[in-house]
Amino acid sequence: AAAAAVLASMRAAPLTAAGLLVMGQEQREQALGERVYAVLQHLDSRHAGKMTGMLLEMEDVALLRLLNMPDEAAAAAAAARSARP
Repeated sequence: AAAAAVLASMRAAPLTAAGLLVMGQEQREQALGERVYAVLQHLDSRHAGKMTGMLLEMEDVALLRLLNMPDEAAAAAAAARSARP
């Protein structure tokens, strides 16, 4: 049920590059962070917070691609897990 709610909220307000441009940096990081965390939570709930922080260092365009392509998200999660101390 919670996963369905997350997916519904992501569909209701999709992030776009144009949308990110009009946001301030803090608002942009918050919006991206929430969505990246929601995706990672399904891939690795134990380390989702730490991996989100690591992935937020990526460029916004790369994060948007990650959010829209499940294979990219899985690959980014695997890379973050292997880079974790």
